Amino acid sequence: MHITSNKGEIAVLSVELEANKRGCIISHPSNQHSRYDLIIDDGKRLLRTQVKYLNRKGNRKNCLELIISGGTKKIKRYTSKEIDLLLIYVPQKNCILCLRPTQFNNKNTFFFHMENKNTPSYYENFLW
Repeated sequence: MHITSNKGEIAVLSVELEANKRGCIISHPSNQHSRYDLIIDDGKRLLRTQVKYLNRKGNRKNCLELIISGGTKKIKRYTSKEIDLLLIYVPQKNCILCLRPTQFNNKNTFFFHMENKNTPSYYENFLW
């Protein structure tokens, strides 16, 4: 199995575990070409959820860089019409971060600061 797919599977399993701890119901789309990985039912609504694995060091000091939709212009960026939640597993901190549609809509990358608590993109501000 390819390392990238293993990381993706680890991320999905980590999100499923946390969602189950929260009492959510998890469903998987039947179409493997869906733009989301999971559907999370939190008891109030169904959330189309894309899951990412994050361990890429960014070019900024003490940051991790999330490549949201791929590195080329050919890859379609996620929009709020397609997914409701972007959940990111960070193995270094063993935590899950959450981006809402206003934070990921039509963006290609997002930087999380890992040490500077005074920045709005400090990772703890995004804990799920």
